[in-house]
Amino acid sequence: MYSFTNDYSEGAHKNILAALIKTNFEQTSGYGTDHFCEEAANIIKELVGNEDSSVHFLAGGTVTNTAAISAFLRSHEGVIAPNSGHINVHESGAIEASGHKIIQVDETNGKLTALQVEEIAKAHYEDEEKEHTVKPKMVYISNPTEEGTIYYKDEIIKLKEVCDKYGMYLYVDGARLGSALTSVDNDLTLKDLGCLTDAFYIGGTKMGALFGEALVINNKDLNVDFRYHIKQNGGMLAKGRLIGVQFIELFKDNLYFEIGKHENKLANRLALGIGNLRYGFNSLSSTNQIFPILPNDILKVLSKKYSFALWEKLNDEQSVIRLCTSFATSEKMVDEFIKDLAKLTFAKEKLLKELEAQKANEEIVSDPEETYIAENESIQEVPEEVNETSTENIEVITETESKSDIQDEAEIFTQEESENDLDIAYEDEEVIPIQTQVIEETQSVIPEEVTEPVETISEVVQPKKAVVEEFIPMEEENTGGFEKFEKVSDSEDDIFADVFKEENNKELFEPVKKDVTFEKDDDLDIFSEFEFED
Repeated sequence: MYSFTNDYSEGAHKNILAALIKTNFEQTSGYGTDHFCEEAANIIKELVGNEDSSVHFLAGGTVTNTAAISAFLRSHEGVIAPNSGHINVHESGAIEASGHKIIQVDETNGKLTALQVEEIAKAHYEDEEKEHTVKPKMVYISNPTEEGTIYYKDEIIKLKEVCDKYGMYLYVDGARLGSALTSVDNDLTLKDLGCLTDAFYIGGTKMGALFGEALVINNKDLNVDFRYHIKQNGGMLAKGRLIGVQFIELFKDNLYFEIGKHENKLANRLALGIGNLRYGFNSLSSTNQIFPILPNDILKVLSKKYSFALWEKLNDEQSVIRLCTSFATSEKMVDEFIKDLAKLTFAKEKLLKELEAQKANEEIVSDPEETYIAENESIQEVPEEVNETSTENIEVITETESKSDIQDEAEIFTQEESENDLDIAYEDEEVIPIQTQVIEETQSVIPEEVTEPVETISEVVQPKKAVVEEFIPMEEENTGGFEKFEKVSDSEDDIFADVFKEENNKELFEPVKKDVTFEKDDDLDIFSEFEFED
């Protein structure tokens, strides 16, 4: 089984492992006071460009957030965060356990806005009895968000202006910061974060390191006694040099950013392949996490070969999953996933057509005498003079002829009905840009002939998302020359190589259909049996 579940399933980048082995027997001081941590901190401070910045290395993301927030806030102060924020949903109540309330905000695509923050702060300070409520003192955001979207520079500027206006701190969770900074849509830099935030951290664990995060505190008032808080929260490693060695390597020859580009490129490749199969997305991400909406029966079969996160079950028919790429994700496995999804999609279409035709045929032949009479209104009445024997003979002949005629006509009708139903299902379908309309359901069965590839994924998102940004696929000029997804393999023997080309689509998919056979089982699962090829 291959995992797209997260971006830390594998160990570490080979360069990091080589550096750790090379320095393995060198003796240094402990707890992050060694020369490796000092060198790594100096590299980061230079990239950040803020003389007041200080850099601390901690073991992981949760302990970094907990140590920072508990240190920066007093006991009566709270932190404003989006509902989907990591500190709110994936840290076991660590912030609340430290005595600080999370002031939750409904967000769109995982992002907080300056207006939302100002409304909360203004309401608090205009309250004549404000001392009876938690004081908002910090704004927490993550970049990229938990839904793969990113913050733009002007959004960070506006958030910082509101924070300064009401005396609040702006803190950025950067667990996947390398993916955000290398997104095709990004306009932020580390220097921007150095002057527009009070603190942020550079994630290592999810960006090719074995473990470790680098917390950058830009507000020097927040740095007072901070190492006590690292120790108290369990984030200080005795062998702290192991984190320093890794961050030196991550920022050598821009490896950190190259990893981000690699992750984004393959996530974009997945998104284009899935979009070309006419599936929609819960949010339009330009980073290494994508959130397609897929049929539950297809997901059940895919889970036999691939691991992925079930993000949200929309209904009995569809669910949102998260596919996540890492520094170690290969193009081969991305292409294989899309190929298997295509097989399942077309096999399901074929099965549904067969079931529909069978149902139509049963309805037609269920009462052949009534159908025959309805279609032959000009039948003459049998004269009364005809004796009973003759009448019986006529009735037998009529019934025999009607059954034969109806069966012939039923075969023709079934074929025409099946084709017409497919035409009706798609003749009115119109691809509407995601920024102009939200559609309630994703069409899970695509037309028999795919005539053109989808260049921009602008399909369906979950109805509750009010605003979704336009997704712009990575193009050649943005990614240093990697191929567009028009062709997923150079192998002539790979029938999936030209799936998204205009010519001979029907012929291309015939072999795919033959590779997969499904039968309907008793519990109404659309697929009862499926075996992937070796």
